[in-house]
Amino acid sequence: MKILSILPLLFILSDCSLLFGEGVFTFQSGRKPGQIDRVTVTQKVGGEVKQGTGRDRKSREKMSVVSQFVYDEKTLDVPTGPTGTARSLRSYVKAEATLKNGREELQPTLAPEHALLAVECAGEATRIFSPRGPLTLEELDLVDVIGNSLLLDGFLPSKPVAVGDCWYVPEKALTPFCCWDVVEKSNVQCRLKEADENLARFEISGRLLGAVDGVRSEMEIKARFRFDRRRGRIDWWGMLVRERRPVSFVMDGLDVVSQLEIKIAPQEDVPALAEADDLPVKSTPELLQLTQKLRGGGLEIVYDRQWHLYNDLPDVVILRRLEKGEMTVQCNVSSLADGNPEKLVSLEHFKEEVRKRLGESFGEFIEAAEQPNAAGRRVLRAVVRGSAKSEAAATKGTKTPLELPMRWIFYHLADARGRQAAAVFVLEEKYFGRLDGMDEKLVGSLRFLEPPRGGEERGMRDSDE
Repeated sequence: MKILSILPLLFILSDCSLLFGEGVFTFQSGRKPGQIDRVTVTQKVGGEVKQGTGRDRKSREKMSVVSQFVYDEKTLDVPTGPTGTARSLRSYVKAEATLKNGREELQPTLAPEHALLAVECAGEATRIFSPRGPLTLEELDLVDVIGNSLLLDGFLPSKPVAVGDCWYVPEKALTPFCCWDVVEKSNVQCRLKEADENLARFEISGRLLGAVDGVRSEMEIKARFRFDRRRGRIDWWGMLVRERRPVSFVMDGLDVVSQLEIKIAPQEDVPALAEADDLPVKSTPELLQLTQKLRGGGLEIVYDRQWHLYNDLPDVVILRRLEKGEMTVQCNVSSLADGNPEKLVSLEHFKEEVRKRLGESFGEFIEAAEQPNAAGRRVLRAVVRGSAKSEAAATKGTKTPLELPMRWIFYHLADARGRQAAAVFVLEEKYFGRLDGMDEKLVGSLRFLEPPRGGEERGMRDSDE
């Protein structure tokens, strides 16, 4: 706790000693499978976003987010112990946000077919997914925010307490609640402020240190919540959060303050939830996949959540893969101009283009072949061994860049109509053994799309089905 001791808390709890004579209270969640709640969430975020990595000069931009969510949440499973799984199904009535970053303004929303989402909390992992098909990263980022209503019960005391009593919030409860990968140190405490036969009010305050997206981050929390003793449920939650997050390999850095309010009330039967009885609500690798269409149109890619969308340009999508906080490979996927299906690029011409593109970094071809594709496309694949200079890997005490052993895997795809796409995977030689076919899996998910018909407003139609 040495690091925590030298960082002053923004908020200090009042006296946490036991106040004798006030009575002892037991708080146990009354959440049960089949219950439905109407949840209303308002979130406001303000601060700065930091950009740039390595030795690049970091730039800062003012940013703000205003979000509003209204959803009906049906409890499906309640954990019976510390290793149990909580599940719910949400029908979103509203999911809106306005994000301003410098001069850019975005207003992400959920697609109508994704208004119904499943939530699964197991251990320190939280998974939000659509039973009706993969979400986009934009949709996931919209709804997967701090303050998951399915996790609030984790802040209740595990044993009887009196007014004025304090207890440390378990790190296993804080990790998924804060949307972090891990909480390493925390002095976050909860205190029973007041209680009677109907209601109890609690306060939370403290600081935590941990990691998200491969970088060390810190957060300071001050919150209050109300517990309805008659229903055995938390029905109101208010929170102020200060978060500092450095730039990572996959995300910009943050220095922001967030305000969050959650209101929870019992709800009657919801038709949209009743109609979902036959849909899958337990996560699978397929249900957790994400999808991304190139903004320039014509191409869609599906990928697992260890891939992170690093950049989304009109004709190029850049993905980076994180494994235990370490970036192992980058993948660039791009659409190409249509070609003559009778005169597609030959394997020899493809190899020559690869040599030119790599220049002095080229070493030798390990593999180069034409591959059949399950969707009837023609696929050219070339694996190259070479080297690249890296200032980040320079010897300590010198600015001389080192030569890093590298691998590149190039792909060229074409279909019977002459539509074309390209992909390249870039990774250090030491990570090559971890690929285990994931490059072929990602390329196999690529789909050429038709331009939208008149009246179609969302994306493009899949032409590979």
